[in-house]
Amino acid sequence: MGNILNVLKTCGSGYPEIEEDFLIFLDFEGIKDDIPRDEETMDATVSDPVEGQVADFLENSEKVLDFLKNYQKSTNKVINTAAATESEVLEVLKVRIFEIQRALDLSIELGNLVPSLLDKILKADRKLRENNANLLHLGRILDSAMQFDEMKLTAPGLQNDISYSKRQLIMREDFAIAFSGMPLDNLALFYIKPAPMLQAVIDASTNFFNDPNQVKPLDIIVSFCKICIGILSTNLRSKFHRAGTVGLVQRVMVATALLYDHLSDAGIFVRDSPINVKQIVHILQLEAGQSIKRNSSFGSKDNVLEEKIQNVDRTSIKDAQIHSKNLLNVLKFSNKHLRDETTPKSVEMMFAKIM
Repeated sequence: MGNILNVLKTCGSGYPEIEEDFLIFLDFEGIKDDIPRDEETMDATVSDPVEGQVADFLENSEKVLDFLKNYQKSTNKVINTAAATESEVLEVLKVRIFEIQRALDLSIELGNLVPSLLDKILKADRKLRENNANLLHLGRILDSAMQFDEMKLTAPGLQNDISYSKRQLIMREDFAIAFSGMPLDNLALFYIKPAPMLQAVIDASTNFFNDPNQVKPLDIIVSFCKICIGILSTNLRSKFHRAGTVGLVQRVMVATALLYDHLSDAGIFVRDSPINVKQIVHILQLEAGQSIKRNSSFGSKDNVLEEKIQNVDRTSIKDAQIHSKNLLNVLKFSNKHLRDETTPKSVEMMFAKIM
């Protein structure tokens, strides 16, 4: 992975073709092994405070994601059961509200963690030091944020849990005690957002890149997105051993594309954008099992892209297709500049067909 640094250094204003300079394998599957942990407690034991913060963030984020995965299996079973006691209802809600609070806390942590990682990556690039681990850490954080926002949509009942708890807080002493000091209003505002974690990443990145001392700050975002495109459109993806890692790279690709769209004045949809949004849509449509109309804008090697994607072994083709369709919708509805006058009509028509 040593070639990453060279790409980050040379991408500049020319932005080399994906096929040539961005065919770099990022070992997302090995990133957890890069964080040493105590053998007994499994706590992160790193001298770099940022690395320790990343480890803690990912650990807590995994707990929230596990909660959301299991929420649909247990949602409202106790609350909707006539035989449920008041204490049983309260205990169920305490767990749920705690996890939403944990998610809110994680979104607040992103305000410091994302700028810290971006700063380390950019400084390492300027000083010609290896920064692969930092780039991978950023990727895992983006992936975690995207996963949360996607899973949140499958658990709309949590908003009802918050509202129910707020009502009971006024009428019942046990609720007042259990949720004393809990910012239920803040939780409701957080959870009602369509993509709260991605928005937290965008806000943190915007604050960081607003620093006038930054030199070509968006190069790192562009490079990361192009590297993901390169992995997904070539045999580099076959190096992954775990089912689901390709989905991780897809989420990072979409997250970095949206980051660039929000951070750049012109956005990602203009003709001279350094990121080819049509190619991103093309990759996701192929993954989603949708037919593609050929377009010369995808590049000379695009004729092998469909074959490489369709020949990948999957444990669940249906799940992969649903995931890719969801990402297409995230790209369509979470951007900033799609409706700008500078967006080509062909791009507008392409996104209008995304359902």
